[in-house]
Amino acid sequence: MKQTSLILTFILTTFVCFGQKEHLEPVKDFNQYEGVLKEYYDSVFPLLYSGFSEKPYARYTSMLSFSAEYAFSVEKKDEKKYIITNKFSENFWNVYTRKKELD
Repeated sequence: MKQTSLILTFILTTFVCFGQKEHLEPVKDFNQYEGVLKEYYDSVFPLLYSGFSEKPYARYTSMLSFSAEYAFSVEKKDEKKYIITNKFSENFWNVYTRKKELD
């Protein structure tokens, strides 16, 4: 009985492990969203990118579920490269949903 449960546990664990994706998938274009998510993205990006140039050398945005969003931009000015960062003090989604509840 103990051997049977051990084999069953091994088989189930193997199936769970092999069921995971081994790569990242690109996100959907932000312009294709509708409703609440479109309103959220239309609100968050102008705030995150404030002070950034329209055509940066490189740009990175992090929008984690349970922490504050942040972005940084590598920009070239006068033959020098600068890193400009913006970070919210708290998760913007929480602020956004609280504002929607009050409206």
